[in-house]
Amino acid sequence: MTDCMFGDVGALDETQDQADDIQDWARRIQMSEPVSGLSRRAWLLLLLDQAESLGQTPLSSYATHTIVYLAYALAPVFDITAPDRAVLKTSQAPYFPELRWDLARLIAQGLLDSPALRRGVQPDAAPDAFVCTAAGRRLAKRLLASPRLRATSPFLAEVAAAFAGADPDGRESLGLVDSTYGVSLPTGAVIDYGDWDPASEANYSYRTTEAFEAANQRRFPFSARDRVHLYVRYLTRRERRAS
Repeated sequence: MTDCMFGDVGALDETQDQADDIQDWARRIQMSEPVSGLSRRAWLLLLLDQAESLGQTPLSSYATHTIVYLAYALAPVFDITAPDRAVLKTSQAPYFPELRWDLARLIAQGLLDSPALRRGVQPDAAPDAFVCTAAGRRLAKRLLASPRLRATSPFLAEVAAAFAGADPDGRESLGLVDSTYGVSLPTGAVIDYGDWDPASEANYSYRTTEAFEAANQRRFPFSARDRVHLYVRYLTRRERRAS
């Protein structure tokens, strides 16, 4: 990624140099092993853009980490490799240390905004919620020039739609009842769901979506889209029972 793309982009004026930078970034993300930081920020921006389209923003910090986690954990359902396949265990929600840095950087670039910053809270306070700016939404559409991201975008749209359908009062806690993240481990433990061990073994979220087929009484199998939505509904029911 060039400095213009996810570096010091400022107001993101529509210039030929920036268009060239976007094309250069789109080529780089086609690598067989794309740079994880670039992919993380692209997935984050696309997810928040989809959430914005569904009227779900601003997303709280916990909700943002949770929707990103669900996208990473459910990526194998669509036969997609997520940028990160390991997460830090906390008592509140799935937590990605790199994601916090990505959020801060995108805010500094003018691609995301935070209501807390507009309210003028303490300068050193962490932003409490996130929303795409107009520049961020424009860039999200331009990122689809990458065939890799264009192929990933329908999956991210389904994750955002499934998340939007969850109980607003409980969706921040969906990760706590997730089949992978919800295992009993101490705070600070790293949960691997496909980084070191294959997703077919370590990703219990993905494996749960495969198990839905055993209970399928329809005449045709569940689609990948069905499995994503069914899984989030399953988590919603578990969260309600746990609360």
